[in-house]
Amino acid sequence: MGKEEKNKESVIDTRGHLCPMPLILTKKALKSTDQHVGLQILTDNEISKNNLLSFLENNSYLTNCQYIDNNHWCISIVNDKEDITIPVPNTPINKIKKNHILILNRDKMGSGSDELGEILIKGFLNALNELDELPEKIIFYNSGVLLSINSYPEIESLKKLQSKGVDLILCGACIDYFQIKGSIAVGRISNMLSICEIINSSEKIIYV
Repeated sequence: MGKEEKNKESVIDTRGHLCPMPLILTKKALKSTDQHVGLQILTDNEISKNNLLSFLENNSYLTNCQYIDNNHWCISIVNDKEDITIPVPNTPINKIKKNHILILNRDKMGSGSDELGEILIKGFLNALNELDELPEKIIFYNSGVLLSINSYPEIESLKKLQSKGVDLILCGACIDYFQIKGSIAVGRISNMLSICEIINSSEKIIYV
């Protein structure tokens, strides 16, 4: 009986839950125990799976992820952060302004003429690459996520920003709404819980 209870405690079953609930359940489980190695997280949502892996990686956990019975993913924590040496990243050419974020909530810039708005956002992304200091993160939501697809004319500008160390964060619910998941060319898919945490901890937020 005790063994069965222990096995149940080592499994965080988030199947049937949509973002951000799987991440919330995982964070609660990690806080409730000091023994993280061996914990298994189950999810049947691909975006949640990617968010969980990103969260664990960002917090220095080594994981193993398997797709089980064409039905769900099982993420296992195989080493905790105390066992891992984090490599020092290469210093980008441009200076990254820590805790400074941009928010793009449209695929156009400003209100009024949509045609002008398309021209302005293209110019803005090109100009942003020329700055000596870049924001640490850019958050895309609503139609702003459309800027991340392969067919977007200025996608190379976003690729350059990403290569310089800018973290491009895409709203997963928005990507699902516009059905563009297979066309994403840059950035990482996240959820509203993570986006709220980023905004809450940022020193400067600029809406474009």
